[in-house]
Amino acid sequence: MSPLPEQPGKTSVASFVRQIWAKIGQQAAMIGTTGIVAPGRKEYGALTTPDPVTLHSLNVRAFK
Repeated sequence: MSPLPEQPGKTSVASFVRQIWAKIGQQAAMIGTTGIVAPGRKEYGALTTPDPVTLHSLNVRAFK
């Protein structure tokens, strides 16, 4: 038995929240298992979780 139960829908929830924030005029980005979606860009990832260096770089570039 896994110590933590599976948590389905995390990417969907993050996507919905990003879309809601964008709709009300807030800049929003999402970094998840499917890649990054930010204002004016979409990049689709190949890994489930980006390595720490890549994750930091994505965070820095998200709103440039």
